[in-house]
Amino acid sequence: MQTFVSLTSECQRINELLSFQILDTPNEREFDNLVNIVARAFDTPVVAITFVDEKRQWIKASVGLNVCEMDRKYAVCNYTIRQYAVTEIPDMSKDSRFSAFPFVAGEPFLRFYAGFPLRTEGGYLIGALCLLDTRTRSLSEEEKELLGAFARSAMALVEISAKKRELVKINEVCNRISRIMNRNAEDLEQTKMRLDLQDEHAASLLRADDLRELNNLLKKEADNISSILNGMDQRRRHELQNAVNEIRNTCLKQLVSSLIREIGAESILK
Repeated sequence: MQTFVSLTSECQRINELLSFQILDTPNEREFDNLVNIVARAFDTPVVAITFVDEKRQWIKASVGLNVCEMDRKYAVCNYTIRQYAVTEIPDMSKDSRFSAFPFVAGEPFLRFYAGFPLRTEGGYLIGALCLLDTRTRSLSEEEKELLGAFARSAMALVEISAKKRELVKINEVCNRISRIMNRNAEDLEQTKMRLDLQDEHAASLLRADDLRELNNLLKKEADNISSILNGMDQRRRHELQNAVNEIRNTCLKQLVSSLIREIGAESILK
C-alpha cells in the first residue's frame, strides 16, 4: 500500500532540502560514479539524481541527459517525492499527466520512468534517483528493491557531501583565526616578555582592530554552529549547544588567551 506525502508539509520539505546546501553545487565524483553504476545495473540509457525545490528540478548527476535543471511542472520526479515508494510509469506517452511533456512528445521521446525518493532522516522527500528509457518496460520486485537501495546510497552521499562542506567552512574559520593570531604573535615576540594568560590585560597586547575582527569572527561562527546543530540528533545537539553557549558567554580575554594557548604562540616568548 502506497503512503502519500501531505502537500501541507511542502514548506518544511523545502527547508530540509536547503539545509543540505546541495543545490547548484559542482559535479562530485561519487555522485557521477553512482549514476553510471545504476545505468549499467538496469541497462537503461538515462539515470539521474534529482532535487526538487520550489520551482524547479535540479539535477546533481546524470547519464544520458544534457540539461542540469528543468521547470518543476515538467518534472516527473515531482510525483516521486509524494510517496514513500517506487513511482513507475511503463509508458509516459499513454499517461495523460506526462504525454504532453516536451521530452515525451518530442526528442528523445522518453517512455519509461521509474523513480525512488531520497528520504531524509526527518522523513522529508527532497529528490529522487530515477531511471528513464525510450522503450516501454517495467521493473520486477527485485529491481524495485535494488533501486531503493541505490536511492538510499544516493541520500547517504548527500549527507556526506553536506558534512564535508561544513568541515571546509570550519577549517576556513580556523585558518582565519590562526592568521590573526600569527600576525599578532610577531608583535608579541618583539616585546620580549612573557605573557601571563591569566592576567587582566592579556588581550591588551593584541591590536584593537584585530580584537574586533576576532570577536566578530567568533560571534559569526557561534551563529553558524547553531545553524549546523539543527541538522544533528538531539543528544549531540544538546552537547554542542552547550559549547555554543560558552562561546557566546565567555569574555573576549578568555577566548583570546585560549586561542593563544592552542596555537602555542606563548612559546615564542619563553
